[in-house]
Amino acid sequence: MHDIRQLVLAVLCAFAPFVYAAAPATYLDYIESDGSSQYIDLGIEGRCNLEVEAELAFAKMPTDSSFIASRNGGTRFYPLHYYQSVFQLVYVNNTATSIRGMRGIKYTLNSKFTQGEQTMTVDGTLVARGTSSTAVATGFNLYLFACNYGGSPNFYIQGRLYTLKIWNLVDGERESLQAFSAWCDGADNEKDVRFWCRRHLEITGVETEILALHTDYSLCESLDRLAEEAPVFSRDFDKVLLDNASNGYCRSHQYEIAAGWYIPFAEAFVREVLRRLDAGERARITDEWGNEARQAGLDDLKAKGIEAYRPSSPRTADEYRRVLTAASQAGERCFNSREN
Repeated sequence: MHDIRQLVLAVLCAFAPFVYAAAPATYLDYIESDGSSQYIDLGIEGRCNLEVEAELAFAKMPTDSSFIASRNGGTRFYPLHYYQSVFQLVYVNNTATSIRGMRGIKYTLNSKFTQGEQTMTVDGTLVARGTSSTAVATGFNLYLFACNYGGSPNFYIQGRLYTLKIWNLVDGERESLQAFSAWCDGADNEKDVRFWCRRHLEITGVETEILALHTDYSLCESLDRLAEEAPVFSRDFDKVLLDNASNGYCRSHQYEIAAGWYIPFAEAFVREVLRRLDAGERARITDEWGNEARQAGLDDLKAKGIEAYRPSSPRTADEYRRVLTAASQAGERCFNSREN
């Protein structure tokens, strides 16, 4: 089950045929627990910034039972819990209940936990919301078919699991900014700040490499395809494409923008954070600083033009494997360690 800890990036699905030669010959429709003593340690701590999605069904209607949960004393992290005949989302001590379930019906549940907002949807409909600003970290792994209550299984459930996806909602800029803000407030967390600065650069870099794997994510190659269909009379059309893809309304995931703007901004952000850290300057990064740095990066990209950042990586099976492996390893480092 440890494979479930891999960083889930939806864009990678399009590349699967290039990475794997053949699909498995057999597969399971579902796994089922008996509700008495069976559970699976998912190897992922119950904590803030996770998203959990599962297709499941009750084999027997529970009273107070967990499909997926962990708990440390009064600190609860219940993405998929069922209590007194209704689905329940529990974060710290904040409980949000939703609709009733029925035996034998397959449901798709999605629970998302971030600081300030926790949500649950059932079959695509929002049914519960919380607004706790606490950054929960239970210190215990999530259990499947039970709750990891302080290191021991509890609240067993009898049910079937058809699919399970767990996303680590990592935003390197947000994580490093939050760690740095805590340091500015007096926290002794310099190692955390430096760790998340490295992760921010690594994640931004590997996401940019993913975009280089397909022509759909390149402004230059989009312009090439357009020219193949009909003459492009405007000599400034490359600038038009860049303006459209980089403005606040239409900003998108194009390789040239990522390589020529997002990465340089991430580098400028990290340099400034580390400068203040080294100087002992406990002053927060302001919106004004961020706005000025972003604008300077965009101005530089426009001055150089998109051709300066045309993707050049080989689009081969080996390159796909290398990039996807790097993405997986980056996700694992965010999941598993904050050590330098």
